[in-house]
Amino acid sequence: DKQFRIYGTARRFFGHGTARRIQHTLVPLVFRSLDLAKRVRARERAGETMQFASRRVFQFIHEICTALASSHPEVSLGLFVQSGQAADACEFDPIAYEFFTQAFILYEDLVDSKVQ
Repeated sequence: DKQFRIYGTARRFFGHGTARRIQHTLVPLVFRSLDLAKRVRARERAGETMQFASRRVFQFIHEICTALASSHPEVSLGLFVQSGQAADACEFDPIAYEFFTQAFILYEDLVDSKVQ
């Protein structure tokens, strides 16, 4: 719980940075959050009661990836794919589907903009 609150606070502070800076500060936060989601999911499977669900961590990750998509679509594309793989590993099929859907949408936008 403490670690998730720390990540939330870090996200708020990092979000105030410039578009150039957030590409470097939010990416490690996403990967650490993915690790946290996997650990929380393992505890949930073991029957432990947690103050927050691993689904909430994936929601947090989705918010970060979406925020990055407008200024850094290439970076966000990779994060959506990584997040989808992690959600699939945690057996959250609808969440994984959402991450992959967003990745495909970004990919189509990138391809269309480069073709034009």
